[in-house]
Amino acid sequence: MARRGRLHAYRDQQTLPAPWHLLRGDRDQTEPLSNLLGVHPMDMEPHVMHEAEISVFDESGVRT
Repeated sequence: MARRGRLHAYRDQQTLPAPWHLLRGDRDQTEPLSNLLGVHPMDMEPHVMHEAEISVFDESGVRT
């Protein structure tokens, strides 16, 4: 199953709201976002553990 498919399956399995977007990427792509959001992941190959953080952005991309 493609990565996108696995994220959708996970969202469905966990009964997360359909509008939620689960993001993925390599460290160079995700580290700036995690710093911006104040999320502090712990690398536990092959998994990553992090705090539960829900961020809401308005239509302009501003965190509310």
